[in-house]
Amino acid sequence: MRIYNLAKTSEGARTAFLDLRDRILALDGVEERVNQKVQITYRTTKSFVAFDFKKAGVNVQFKGGEVAPNVKGIEIKDIRSYQWGYPWMCHLQSSDDVDPVFEVVKPAYALEQ
Repeated sequence: MRIYNLAKTSEGARTAFLDLRDRILALDGVEERVNQKVQITYRTTKSFVAFDFKKAGVNVQFKGGEVAPNVKGIEIKDIRSYQWGYPWMCHLQSSDDVDPVFEVVKPAYALEQ
């Protein structure tokens, strides 16, 4: 893993990301792509989630259907108009966000199986 990705963000977001990373890598057939300077992505046959590290936290972009997932505890933003390949985004700032963010990552993972 590239250290400068983690060095960009706060300690709480870094700890939360590492916990979430362990959960994602425990899913069957998931591969981590860290060769990008800005993002770390996770994929099976295609990428299903990308982490973009910022000073205050981590932006989590993920795949999904036409309707945003409804998960208690996090706000999900529609970013389809940006045409980045990921229609939805939420934020990871602390360990409290790990469970809800993993709840949106699991369906994104299932889409790419």
